[in-house]
Amino acid sequence: MELASQLFTELTIQSYHEQALSLTPRLAIETLELQSAPTLKHLTILPNPHLRSLYIVNSAVRRIPDTIVNLRNLQFLGIEKSFLRLLDLSVMCYLPRLATLQVLRNHISLLLPVHESSCVNSLRDLHLDYNQLTTLDIAVLAPFTLGPGNNFTWIEFEQLDLPETLTANLPGNQFQQLPTIRNANLPNLQRIYLDGNQLSTIDLAQLQEHQQLNGIDFSRNRLRTVTASELIHLPNLTSIELVDNMLELFSLVNCSFPQLNYLYLKGNRLQFVPAEVYMSELSPTFMLNLEKNPLRSDNLSIEILYLDNNPLQYLDFNSLRQLQRLTTLSIRECNLQRLYSSAPVTLPALGSIEAIQNNLTLFDLLLLDAPSLKTLLLSKNRIHKQPWDLTKYTQLQVLDLDYNRLTTFDLAGLAGLNELQSLYVSFNQLETFTASRKVRLPSLKTLVLISNSLRSLPTYDRWYLPAISVITLVNNLFTAVPLLYSKRWPTVTLRMTNNPLACSSLQ
Repeated sequence: MELASQLFTELTIQSYHEQALSLTPRLAIETLELQSAPTLKHLTILPNPHLRSLYIVNSAVRRIPDTIVNLRNLQFLGIEKSFLRLLDLSVMCYLPRLATLQVLRNHISLLLPVHESSCVNSLRDLHLDYNQLTTLDIAVLAPFTLGPGNNFTWIEFEQLDLPETLTANLPGNQFQQLPTIRNANLPNLQRIYLDGNQLSTIDLAQLQEHQQLNGIDFSRNRLRTVTASELIHLPNLTSIELVDNMLELFSLVNCSFPQLNYLYLKGNRLQFVPAEVYMSELSPTFMLNLEKNPLRSDNLSIEILYLDNNPLQYLDFNSLRQLQRLTTLSIRECNLQRLYSSAPVTLPALGSIEAIQNNLTLFDLLLLDAPSLKTLLLSKNRIHKQPWDLTKYTQLQVLDLDYNRLTTFDLAGLAGLNELQSLYVSFNQLETFTASRKVRLPSLKTLVLISNSLRSLPTYDRWYLPAISVITLVNNLFTAVPLLYSKRWPTVTLRMTNNPLACSSLQ
C-alpha cells in the first residue's frame, strides 16, 4: 500500500485478507477503503498527516484503537458490518477535522461519554444505524461544540431502538426542520428540546405518534408558523414553549391537549390575543404567557367569549387580562371547581359572568376589578359559603345563586350594591336569611327564596328595600306569614304557596 500511495491519492481494496492493518507515516494516500476484510482484527496506527478518509467494511475489528488520534487530518471514519461493541466518544475530541463518523451494522450497545472538559471538533454526522443500543442519552453529544450548542443540521433515529424513557435534547443546533422521530423506535419519548435552532415552521401533527410526550420546547428559533395539519391528540402534553420566535398568529385548531397547563408565547410578534386557544381541549389550569408581544389595545376586540361545555376545572381571570373589551364570559357546564384571579386584573367592559351548572365550591374574585359587572349567574353549583367580595361591583343588577348549598345568607354582604334589582337564592339549604346590620338596597325589586328550610325572617326590620315588589317564599317551612307583609311593604306581592301555614296566621 505504501508503494501504491506514491502513485495514487485514493486506494480501494475489494478483498483484504490480513489480520492486521498498519497505517504508517509513509502511507501517503488521502482515502483508503477496504470493501471486505473478514479476517482483519487489529489496527496499528502511527502518526499520519495524509489520510483524510478511512472506510472499512465487513471486518473482525472489535474496537476503535486509541491510536486513531494519530490521524489528525481525518475527516471521514467508517467501520461497517464489524464487531464494535462500544463507542468511546472521547477519541472524537482528538480528531479536530472529523466531520462524519459512520459505524453502521455493528454490535454497539454502549456509548462512552466524553470526559474532557472541552471538546472542539468538526463532527457533523454520526451514523449509528443497525446497532444494539437500547438507551441513548442525547446529552453525551453535548461536548461536540463549535461555540455555543452544537451544529447538527440533521439527525436520524430510524434504526435506533430506544424503548426506555427518553428526552431528545438538541438545543443550539442548526436544524431547519423538525427531525423525523418514529414512535416505533422511541416509544417512550417524553420531551423534545429544539430551542435555539433555525426552525421556521412546525406541523404539530408530526408528533401524533408520541402519546407519552409531556413537553416540547421550540423557543429561540425563527418560527413564523405553528399549525396542526390534521387532528392531533396528546393526552400527556403539559407544556409548549415558543418563546422568542416570529409568530404573528397562533392557533390550536385540530389540537386536543387535555393536560396542557402552560403555553409560552413570550417575545413573539402577536398583535392579537389568541383567545381561541381556550376553545381547544386543554387543562382546566391552563395558563397563557404573552409577555413582550406588540399587543395593540385596539386589536383586543373579543367582546363575547363562550367556553361552555369544556372540561375546565379552574379559570384564572388573570389569563384574560388582555381582553379589555370583553363584555360577556360564559362558562356553562364546564365542571368548573374554582373561579378566581391569581393576580390583580381589571376587565373594564366585563358586564356578565355566567358560570351556570358547574361544580364551583370556591368563588374568589377579590383580585378582579370589573367596574361594569351587572349580571352574575352562579346557579347549579356547590357553593356552600356566601360570597363576601361582591360589594365592589357597584353596578351589579342580577345575582343568581339558585341550586347551591348555602345554609345561611346575610344581606349585609350586599351592602353598597345600590343597583341590585334581582336576588335569587332558591333551591339551597337556607335555614337563616338575615341581616346582621341595617342594609339599604334601594333598587332591589325581586327577592326569590324558593325551596329552602326557612321558618322565619327575624331581622326584616333591618332591611331597607324601598323598591321591593315581589318576595317569593314558596316551599319553605313558614308556619306564619312574616309581619313584613303588612307592616314594612303593604303593597308587595308575597308568594308563600306550599308552606305549613296555620290558619290563625292569616287573620
